[in-house]
Amino acid sequence: MKQYTTIDKTDWGDGPWQHEPDKIVWIDPTTDLDCMIHRGNSGALCGYVGVSADHPDYGRSAYELEDIDIHGGLSFADRCDDEAREDYGICHVPEPGRTHDVWWLGFDCAHAFDVMPKLESQPYFPLPREFRAIYRDVAYVIGEVTSLALQLANRKEQL
Repeated sequence: MKQYTTIDKTDWGDGPWQHEPDKIVWIDPTTDLDCMIHRGNSGALCGYVGVSADHPDYGRSAYELEDIDIHGGLSFADRCDDEAREDYGICHVPEPGRTHDVWWLGFDCAHAFDVMPKLESQPYFPLPREFRAIYRDVAYVIGEVTSLALQLANRKEQL
């Protein structure tokens, strides 16, 4: 599991985000799928699973996969951002023998009732406190990514 901490969060106030990595990349041991957590522009964490070209959902949009049960639904589907740095961005450096060509399917934790620490540190942030009650931490997002990986692995077997 590779972890990167690259974002300056000093203005975000106290919270678990201050001690969490901003990007984590690993291979799920159950499904053998590439997995990633990346901190989005709002400061909330986002989770991703990469499927290879032989997977039936490779190349499909997030909106075509509405039957996936994940926090807030799928909100991302794309290849690696080849302009991204290894330590920041939605891309990865594959382990030896693994393909770089994966289609990332992902979700974000920036929905109603989710705490978005970077946005909420801004004085103009418009949502009242009752609409931002829960911070989805790394442990939560790892659980959701693991669930997404298992769902995608099962879809490959079923289709």
